[in-house]
Amino acid sequence: MKLLGLFTCFCTLAVARAVVLEVKAGRETGRIEAAAFTTINDALKAANPGDTIVLFPGVFKERLLVSKDSITLRGSTSSTKPSENEVSIEAAKYASDTISDDDSATLLVTGSNFRAYNLNITNSAAGAEKASVAISSTGTNNAFYVCGIHGTQGVFYAHLGSVFVARSYIQGGTDVAYGRTANAWFQGVRLGATKEGGTLSAQGRQKGGTGYFVFDKAKVVVGKGADAYTKGSVFLGRPWGDYARTVFQYSDLGDVVAGAGWRLYTSSQATKNILFGEYANSNDDGARVSWAKSLSSATSISSILPDYKNWVDSSFIGASSP
Repeated sequence: MKLLGLFTCFCTLAVARAVVLEVKAGRETGRIEAAAFTTINDALKAANPGDTIVLFPGVFKERLLVSKDSITLRGSTSSTKPSENEVSIEAAKYASDTISDDDSATLLVTGSNFRAYNLNITNSAAGAEKASVAISSTGTNNAFYVCGIHGTQGVFYAHLGSVFVARSYIQGGTDVAYGRTANAWFQGVRLGATKEGGTLSAQGRQKGGTGYFVFDKAKVVVGKGADAYTKGSVFLGRPWGDYARTVFQYSDLGDVVAGAGWRLYTSSQATKNILFGEYANSNDDGARVSWAKSLSSATSISSILPDYKNWVDSSFIGASSP
């Protein structure tokens, strides 16, 4: 396993017994070995499964595809607060301008056992009712820790496989987190709502298929630049499929969520097979829609991600929102 470093400025980081690859070749930094990369994509091309790419402070204007397994992208900080991240990866692409939602993503992860730490990832395409994905995950056992994830609609696409997101900030207006077949556990995330009447999730499980979202110890807030009347108007989710499953538990809804709690994707949608549930949330006054469920117990992570102990960073299990 080797450690790859990508810099946008000259910085010093003590790394023992690792190969570190830098932007400026020939610059003496006291490391064992140095090489040059001008983009994250170049570093990804050189990386082998099991490698870590360390990104130093700066803004990287590129779209990333991580197709190799067991790659880690790590920002320069080790804070547990996304607001203190110093690395940003930014692009602007609507899904309608590509062949799929995945292809609009600023970060598309098709490999498995991927890890991201302390990164801000943004799709800055805005101003239209179109999906503009910041992160799409289609691999198995992919995890995102202490990330700032920003977009307008369809911001985090838990498309396929299994996903764990912890102590991250996810901001958007409509369907902030969405997906069909992935099982996704959102641990202690802060959800920044920006649209009046917007939706925080859109889970789209189909009959007989997989797919489950759980938000544990989340906190809902009004996001930066939000519509004037966002507070009190936002919905926890809408069913993208007639067998959708989403749970919010132990979460602070911040008086941002509308009393009805949930809304339909289409007005004629069947609801008898939808599981939209809540357990032990706070700041959530209001009468919920008749087809939502008040759960008698919390959902366990092992029921959603059965082998989570083998791949989730244990320091983030049970974490609360930053």
